[in-house]
Amino acid sequence: MRKVAIGVIFSTQLGGCCVYFVFITTMLRTFIKNRFGEHNAPTQQTCMFYVLPVLIVVMWIRNYRHLARLSTLSNFCQ
Repeated sequence: MRKVAIGVIFSTQLGGCCVYFVFITTMLRTFIKNRFGEHNAPTQQTCMFYVLPVLIVVMWIRNYRHLARLSTLSNFCQ
């Protein structure tokens, strides 16, 4: 019974992460399409290709101090 519960939790988390990933890339593509025009907008797969390495690096950050630095950098980029 415990393995079933762990499997359900794992599949729920994996599904949530996949949906979040698709949401991020869809919003990025929409932003690029609105900002630079339809002819310059990359495909959804291209956006995923560029976003995935960034998300992987951010997920590897273990210390919140490093995330604070990243947050400060993003505030300057606005």
